[in-house]
Parts: sequence; structure tokens; C-alpha cells
Amino acid sequence: MSLSTRFQTVLKDQRISQKRFCEITGYNQQSFSRFVSGTIANPGSNLLVVTAEHFPHINTEWLLSGRGEMYKKGFSSNGEKLAEPISPIEEKKDLGEDFKYLGKTGQEEGPFAVLLNSLQTKDTLIKMYAEKVQNLEAEIARLKAK
Repeated sequence: MSLSTRFQTVLKDQRISQKRFCEITGYNQQSFSRFVSGTIANPGSNLLVVTAEHFPHINTEWLLSGRGEMYKKGFSSNGEKLAEPISPIEEKKDLGEDFKYLGKTGQEEGPFAVLLNSLQTKDTLIKMYAEKVQNLEAEIARLKAK
């Protein structure tokens, strides 16, 4: 089963259209349509990143390689967590963890290595901006206290 076929399977199983998927993820609808129809073979790492962000119950190993189950353990097909719920703020998951094994193909370059690098860069930027927000909030609080 190809990557585009697995995305078609996700759409069918989630009972959403390509348009709705793009509305949820913010991914370009024309690019997604061309990928799913097979017009383009490589959608780029951003599609995988936004899918992992907006559909956290989808098993990224299955999505990328076809190995394993479509849904992560502890999740139902509608995205409900079956295990004890944990707030995303309490436990922020590094998305790169799902893809680390894929970068170990023996190739310095390649789609999985590029994806892993993109995810690590994204996580680094998120941490950096979170620190900036905290600093700005502290400065605002300090100025209001004056």
C-alpha cells in the first residue's frame, strides 16, 4: 500500500473529505488532492507533520511505512484516548520521537532523514518561542505591577 493510499484510507476511516482534511490541518487543498490522486509522489514533510499534529491518534509508523496498526495503542478510531486522559499541556510529546527510527536507514539524506530534521527544527523553534512568550508575559506582569 502506497503512502497516498494510506492517506486515502485515513480519509475514508475518519469519514472526512479531502477538503475537510485540509481545513483541519491547514494543508494546501490542491497539493493534497494531487498527492492523493497520485499526480505527485512526494507530498513533503509538512503533510506528515500537520497530520501528526491534528490527528495524534494516527500511528505515524503505519502512515509512513505501512507497518503496524493504523491507530496508536490506547486510541479509538475517532481519536478518543482509551487510556487515562493526559492534558497536552501536561505532557507535550516531541513529534520527532515517532520518526527517529526512520532516520537510521544508513543514508545521510533521504525523505525520512529530511522529515526528522524538519521535526527537530520545528520542536526547537516551538521551545524557543515558548520561552520568548514566557519572558514577555513576565515583563508585562512586571510593568503592570509598577
